[in-house]
Amino acid sequence: EVEAPVEVPANALDLRKIDPLQWCVKPEATHLAAAEHALLKFGCGTCGPRGFYGTTDVHLALEKSVAEFLGMEQSIVYSHGVATISSVIPAFASPQDAVFVDAGVAFGVL
Repeated sequence: EVEAPVEVPANALDLRKIDPLQWCVKPEATHLAAAEHALLKFGCGTCGPRGFYGTTDVHLALEKSVAEFLGMEQSIVYSHGVATISSVIPAFASPQDAVFVDAGVAFGVL
């Protein structure tokens, strides 16, 4: 049985999506300038995970922003949902633990 998608309030930030800020569908001059700045500073590649490039100031700034937004002391951001399965869950849960997830969890976690 397939469940209906979770309704996200209009003022919410849906971080499950590839483009949660909709920069791809509604680019603005400030977005384009930020993208150009990042391209000139970091170059271009197929990915930007820490395991490959190391931790950058952008990784740390994003995690700080996410933590502040959520009202938490710290946060961890992974480059792809599949990293949750292989690294995050094993780091925080043992085989004896139960992991509870909501309907919005990435398919691979199930």
